[in-house]
Amino acid sequence: MDQNHVKNLTSRTKGLQTKKQKKASFHRQYDETYLKYGFISTCDSEAPRPLCLICSSQLSNEAIKPSKLLRHMRTRHPEFRDKPLEFFDRRKRDCEGEKRLLKTTLSTNSNALRASYLVSHRIAKTNKPFTIGEELILPACTDICREVLGNQQLKR
Repeated sequence: MDQNHVKNLTSRTKGLQTKKQKKASFHRQYDETYLKYGFISTCDSEAPRPLCLICSSQLSNEAIKPSKLLRHMRTRHPEFRDKPLEFFDRRKRDCEGEKRLLKTTLSTNSNALRASYLVSHRIAKTNKPFTIGEELILPACTDICREVLGNQQLKR
């Protein structure tokens, strides 16, 4: 091949790489005015993604444009297109309440998990069947907690 031809090819590929790198490094930011289109932001502050309050679908970061958000609302949810901002604000509060509820109900107490592991480890060391934990240790721990902490703490 000709030397000039090789230089032209390498300069073109370098130009393409820098365009891709620039595009990859640019992330759109969420604006609170997008709530009127029915979208909220996900938790990711570096590259937020819009979340539809109606169908709970997440769009890409590149879709954070009013025209694309409006197109989603027009094509997927035409019946919600003319709803006031208060409607979407109420949906946002409901969504945040659901997130809080899921977080509190699905989180495990790390101390209880560690205690359960320690009891299981002791049972395994004695080469006894694991049913002994259900038959003997669980009722004994319940009695201990009731006496030490009281009935209110036992329910937790």
